[in-house]
Amino acid sequence: MAGRDRGAGGWVPVERLLEPVYAAPTVRTSYPVLSLFKAVLLGAWYGLGDPEPEAALGDRLSFRRFAGFALDEAVPDHSTLWRFRDELRRLELDKAVFTAVNRQLENKGLVVKAGTLVDAPLVAAAAAETPKQKGGGRSAADPDAAWAKRAKGGAHFGYKLHAGVDTGSGIVRRARLTPANVNEISIGAELVAGDEGSVWTDKAYVGPTMARAIAAVGAKNRVQRRQKNRPLPRRAATCWSAGCGAGWRACSGR
Repeated sequence: MAGRDRGAGGWVPVERLLEPVYAAPTVRTSYPVLSLFKAVLLGAWYGLGDPEPEAALGDRLSFRRFAGFALDEAVPDHSTLWRFRDELRRLELDKAVFTAVNRQLENKGLVVKAGTLVDAPLVAAAAAETPKQKGGGRSAADPDAAWAKRAKGGAHFGYKLHAGVDTGSGIVRRARLTPANVNEISIGAELVAGDEGSVWTDKAYVGPTMARAIAAVGAKNRVQRRQKNRPLPRRAATCWSAGCGAGWRACSGR
């Protein structure tokens, strides 16, 4: 499923799933809905937070080609992409379209399934930060965004992108965007695909919920223990130490 295939049958099931978005009164845009979805998809694949996808579409030919934007076309700004992503979530289409894309990738043999790397990087909100206050504080422009403490100190206003990434290909197989204050362990079990050989993640996911989810599918439990006696594999550890800042596909060597 590459940019040159945008008129081929590979994207037809996804376009059908996106049809309700065309009729949504909150998404009035001159951009094709499939192109907006592809831009959001690139953001998820490369671990980009707002407004990074807009900048990447502006200066990366491969991103433009994949999303279907010509060189002389304007690209959607970060607020347009944010509204589109929020509409997918409101219509409860996000999981369905993401699953349809992954099904295509699996059919083409692009998902290795040797293991899943689970992570939850922070994504900045499109709205301006609200003043920190007791209970967190919310923004009228972006009411779903929330404050969360950073592991190394300080605070972040926005979201968490919980994702399960195929360690062999770097392809995101499961993903869910939540307010930043949602704890990793409450979402972790949803990110286990069910057909991987092992599940790798950090100490934030230690607990019976994650352990049961991994055991239920017969995968090896590679959740990093609080004792430093079970290191992540070299590829996963490199990605982890970089915080996936270069994007999941880049971290996996693709």
